[in-house]
Amino acid sequence: MNAPVSIANFINVIIAVAMVIRLSAHYRHNGGKPLKRFVWFYVSFSIFWLLWAMPEIFITDPYGVMATNIMGYVMLYITSAIMVQIPFLFSGNKTIGIMLATIIIIAGIIFLEERLSNLQPHIREVVGNRVFWRPVFAPWLRIMTGAAGGLAALTASISFYYFGWRERANRIVFMRSIYLGAGNTMILLGALASFVLSPTASFVGVFAGSIFGAIGLFIMMHGVLHETRQQQTTKITT
Repeated sequence: MNAPVSIANFINVIIAVAMVIRLSAHYRHNGGKPLKRFVWFYVSFSIFWLLWAMPEIFITDPYGVMATNIMGYVMLYITSAIMVQIPFLFSGNKTIGIMLATIIIIAGIIFLEERLSNLQPHIREVVGNRVFWRPVFAPWLRIMTGAAGGLAALTASISFYYFGWRERANRIVFMRSIYLGAGNTMILLGALASFVLSPTASFVGVFAGSIFGAIGLFIMMHGVLHETRQQQTTKITT
């Protein structure tokens, strides 16, 4: 038996932890509050994926799977609240970021209250040699989660694309902004595929969301580190 979604999430954990290490080193060398938020964003995403990688790989008890799934949702809301604030650290409008993060946190509290009021365990579905643990709760909660994550990703995407267009004369800032915007666009697609378009948590939707999320984080890291690589390239060529 194999669990493709859990395996994909576990691979994402390894990738995300590697990104955390790389970004942490970059932060220690350069500092900066936005970069620190990026580090926390990746740490939070790493914990989220670790929790969602546990079914079948580490845990096979339905209630244990349910518990790690709920904790994973909590981390997902925290991750979204962190991400939505980052663009406004660059623009100086931190109040707007805090307001959007508050909306996401409120949605997370609603999700947690509703989920804890109906603690139905996950269902273990077996198709051939493939295992998938399907959560059992109201579809609107998943849609709300997708909307919260989508709000964060869409806000960040639009903001970074705008920053890139505004500073298009500065190639370093332009490329960094485009990478960050594109990465958030991939995360937006992941939120739509995994939650909004798959309110019943279908295997295809959840698996696609995991892949889109991993690609998005990789592209974003490329953007965060773009200036450093550009400087290194310049030193080599000069």
